[in-house]
Amino acid sequence: MTFSVFANRLYPIIGEGCRTDIFTKSLLASITEDAEEILDDYSKNTYKSYFNDTSSIQKFAKKIAMYVEPEAFVSYINHLPTDAVLYALCNSFSDIFPGADTQDIGEKLASLFADIIREEAAKTRKSPQRKVSEGMHEYEDADDGKTTVLDAEPEDKTTVIHQQPNVVQHGTNNLNLTNNGTMILNFGCFLRTNELA
Repeated sequence: MTFSVFANRLYPIIGEGCRTDIFTKSLLASITEDAEEILDDYSKNTYKSYFNDTSSIQKFAKKIAMYVEPEAFVSYINHLPTDAVLYALCNSFSDIFPGADTQDIGEKLASLFADIIREEAAKTRKSPQRKVSEGMHEYEDADDGKTTVLDAEPEDKTTVIHQQPNVVQHGTNNLNLTNNGTMILNFGCFLRTNELA
């Protein structure tokens, strides 16, 4: 379950009609201890985007994960004004906790909430996958540090540059680059390379 789904299930029951950004911040405050400074660093638009699932909570979760205290959330749930609210929570989460009752719903929700935060905090960003295209070429390195495209079509404008200190494209659009590694440039124009001594 995502944070947004969790928050959206709780909101009609314990949201007390407040704005979603305020509810989201108070919800996150209810499961953390000593994280007020972190919580105050974020804008109401950020909290609203977490509630609406328009922004990932991953970076935020990484910052508050060490402050997550499920018992604080259990206390928050157990101090809700009436048993009717606890019954409503049991009904709202009956697909996840089929046998939950008013005595244990707080612990079950706290455990779920803590897991959501910790799972988000543990996620790593996936780097974009490179697509192998049909236009891939074979390259040959020369002694002068430049690479020749072996199988390029005559109209293909591909240049590979290794350890080139400065690259300048002449024409109406000039391009100055500092390169300490390898670059593969594929332009629909002529590219000239100059080594600076």
